[in-house]
Amino acid sequence: MEVLGGNVTLSFQFPNNFTGFFGNRTFYVFVHENATDRKLFKTTVPLDRREISVILPCEIFDHPDIYSFKYRISDSEYGGVISQKLKLQWGRIIIDSPTNHTVLTRLKSIKIRHDRKCLPKAYRDELNLYYVQGGSKSMFVTRKYIRKLSSGKQRIPKMPQIRMGFTCNFFDAQGVYFFEYRTGYANVTLAKSAAVYVNWGKQTLFSPVSTIFPCTNSLAISFTQPSCSYARIQDAIVLVKKDSNKPIVRKAVQRGHDVTFFSCTLFKDYVEEYCFHYSTTSRLTKSTVAVASLCLPSGK
Repeated sequence: MEVLGGNVTLSFQFPNNFTGFFGNRTFYVFVHENATDRKLFKTTVPLDRREISVILPCEIFDHPDIYSFKYRISDSEYGGVISQKLKLQWGRIIIDSPTNHTVLTRLKSIKIRHDRKCLPKAYRDELNLYYVQGGSKSMFVTRKYIRKLSSGKQRIPKMPQIRMGFTCNFFDAQGVYFFEYRTGYANVTLAKSAAVYVNWGKQTLFSPVSTIFPCTNSLAISFTQPSCSYARIQDAIVLVKKDSNKPIVRKAVQRGHDVTFFSCTLFKDYVEEYCFHYSTTSRLTKSTVAVASLCLPSGK
């Protein structure tokens, strides 16, 4: 049987010569952790018939172990240990997630499949998101706690499923991510997803002119920026000479705007070509990358 796999029913049958039904007696049942003999649960039922069924709730059996059961009758020395024990192990957890995703967009199609019948009360399981840094080292991004057994209407699936989503701001760096299901009991990893490859979408820069000169007052550069509502104040359009990494000027990208202007005084006619880069800095990795570029010749 598996952890949190359902209620457990114990059945007791008393012999015909048993006379302990009189005097409003109570029948006690105890659940113990076999390794330590620690008492985990106690329940009582009236002792008023020869055959008694005791239903032990699913939530008691929330971790792998061998569980033993004891019983006794009130105002009596009658009691004992049930010879049959219950051995539990972790059940199946499967994480279904997309293998491709776009930077700074919401990921809403994660499905967690399982075969549990209840949630633990003593702890919360969690779904963790990690970013794989440098090809091997995993960086923790965020977590969500498991608070329900299933999501929405389901047509009696083979395994119940929980649908979860993560907001766009958690995917602000290109690279490889993965999800991990970890139990709140003993911090055990029960499942990992396949790699999720997150890439930049089609970022574009556009100019209404094909050359820098002639230039009157300013040069307009239009851009597209991610629709993620979590604005990043370090995004900018950077002006450089072609084949140079030294910025001439940075123009911060403002929320709700799709164009910025560069004064004509920034450009020199003896420079053959200038480039504009959409530069963004990840809050996760702290690295700055150019996700779109546009180069224009001086035209003189």
